[in-house]
Amino acid sequence: MTQFDQYYGLEIGDCILLPLFETGLTKHFAIYLGRDEYGTEIIIQNLVGVGVHLSAAAVFFTKASRIARIEKFHGNIYQQNQLIRRAEALLGTPYNLLTYNCEHFANEVRYGKKESSQIATAILAMSLTLGIMALNNHK
Repeated sequence: MTQFDQYYGLEIGDCILLPLFETGLTKHFAIYLGRDEYGTEIIIQNLVGVGVHLSAAAVFFTKASRIARIEKFHGNIYQQNQLIRRAEALLGTPYNLLTYNCEHFANEVRYGKKESSQIATAILAMSLTLGIMALNNHK
């Protein structure tokens, strides 16, 4: 049986990023919560149609085709425990692409800031595209 914490060097609060498409431009964010009282490694994530929920790491990694990267959480044991409490308090929160996607969730749990740089970048790109189209229509 794989021990994902040892295999990937995971610690509580580490963020696992999976590419959503072949381009790798967009990522899915999930957080490693460590082991439960039975020794099962736990991942928490926010998924479309499911919302914030817990998964056994074995199930999560079976479904993951590849890992883009792992972002380490540089907190002490107290901060890791706070992170776990924040994550568990959000269980059942519904997914929303624009206002509460997997990146919003991961950043809220890890840093207390509900933000998504992927959405911010997409909105900026869309605004620039619309602006350029508007300028071209006025010529």
